[in-house]
Amino acid sequence: MNQDQSNITGMQGGVAAYLAKNSTVWNGVKAVSDTVAALNANNAIIASKANDQETALDSAEAVKIQAKHDLEEKILEIADQLSSLAAKNNDVTLGAQVELSLSVLDKLSDEQLEAKGKNVSALATTNLAALADYNVTQADVTALDALVANWDKVKTAPRTAIAKRSGQTKTMPQAISDNTSL
Repeated sequence: MNQDQSNITGMQGGVAAYLAKNSTVWNGVKAVSDTVAALNANNAIIASKANDQETALDSAEAVKIQAKHDLEEKILEIADQLSSLAAKNNDVTLGAQVELSLSVLDKLSDEQLEAKGKNVSALATTNLAALADYNVTQADVTALDALVANWDKVKTAPRTAIAKRSGQTKTMPQAISDNTSL
């Protein structure tokens, strides 16, 4: 909300407060009651839009960063055990599929990280019986799947928050104009 919009909504709020304070004067007049109700409803809409518009975007980014960290940690936890199993069984193919490090995971795009999580989950599920000796259980695979599902939800959260904020910015002038035309 820019300064002009803030000034206008401040005046509209002042009018609403004045009318509320002196409601005994106009309370029985339907046209005025309807206009005051519309004014108050529009003021609530403007306040909601302003709140959404002014909400910091840091929280969405922080959630995404934490979700990425948790997913990478779980992928590495299971992939390391799969790598040990591959070395024990001389399974070069499995070893190559799970040869991962934090720096490798950090360089992956959001979609690639999600795909890598699903791949490690599938490999762990396939080798679950053998992974029991490495303390990897179905609960670990289920936890990885849950982290992958969570990542799918939050990976676009910062972009979604920006788009929502932009939408509020674009509709704010019309909301203010609706009040002005009452």
